Formats: sequence, structure tokens, C-alpha cells
Amino acid sequence: SGFELIDHRGRIIAQSNDSLQSDADQSDWPEIRTALAGKVGFHIRSDASLGGNAYFVAVPAGDYTSVPFALRISASLSAVDSSFQHVRNVLFVALLFTSIVSLLISLKLARYLTRPLEKITSVAADFAKGDFDRRIHIRSGSEFDLLANTLNNLAANLAAKMQESLTEQRKLELILEHM
Repeated sequence: SGFELIDHRGRIIAQSNDSLQSDADQSDWPEIRTALAGKVGFHIRSDASLGGNAYFVAVPAGDYTSVPFALRISASLSAVDSSFQHVRNVLFVALLFTSIVSLLISLKLARYLTRPLEKITSVAADFAKGDFDRRIHIRSGSEFDLLANTLNNLAANLAAKMQESLTEQRKLELILEHM
């Protein structure tokens, strides 16, 4: 951090930090060009003397009709960069954590929804083989309950119709035997 007073040719004529080179031409820096044009200039760039990124502000100094000088103030952004890095790391960890939690909730929800379907599918396969004695027992409080009850009623009705049909067949067989 520091300040410099820069003349209209871009030379540093006064500074708060002796480590800066006073003979280096400063007129090419965007903030100096803007300040020498009579406006406030801002610029962020890497600066080795400030240890990384730095923020530069230059303001016109002197009489405002011919702006013979610019006053530049610089400040290191290392604390801001460090804070930004910390926030980025915290956000990354939070994103990772919420992604893992979301994945676990999704897996649990998927299992909750597929378990009743697996039971219904298993019992329906037995119904297709002619085994109408099995029943589906689901108490999920969802449409699966209605489907399970409907399939259970279907199986009971089919079993009753099959029994009726077998009884009628036996009657006919007995009648035919006694003829």
C-alpha cells in the first residue's frame, strides 16, 4: 500500500514507499492516463511490490484546468483474494455436502417408491401362473394401496370364478358318468 504523486509526463515525483522506481514511466497505466485526462481512474492488476493483485486509484491533482499531476493510491488485494478463496472453499464444501444429502434422499425416496411396485409385480406374476391365494399387503398411504386392493379383489374374484367353474365341470362330469 502506498501513494505516489505523478507529473504530467508519467514520472513519479513523490512516493510513500522507497522501494518503487521513481524513474519508471507511469503514463501507460490506465488509471494514470485517466487521472491525467482530468477524471478519476481505477485499475486492478498484479503488482510484485504489493505481493499479488492490487487496486489502484488515481485522481487528478493540482489545478483542474491543466491537470499537471495525478495522485495514485494503491492497496494490496491479498486479503480480499484470501477471503474470496475461503468463501469459494466453503461454497464448494457446502455444494458437495448438499449434493451428497440430495443423492441419499433421492435413493431413499426411490426405494420407498419401488418397494411397493416390486411387491405388486411379484404377486401379479403368481396370479399369472394361476396362484390366486397370495395377497398384496401394502400400507403406504398412496395409490399403491388402491392398486394392491384392486389386484387382491381381482384375485379373489378370479379364484371364486375358477372354483365355480370347477364345481360346474365336476357336476357335468358326474352327470355324464351316470348316463
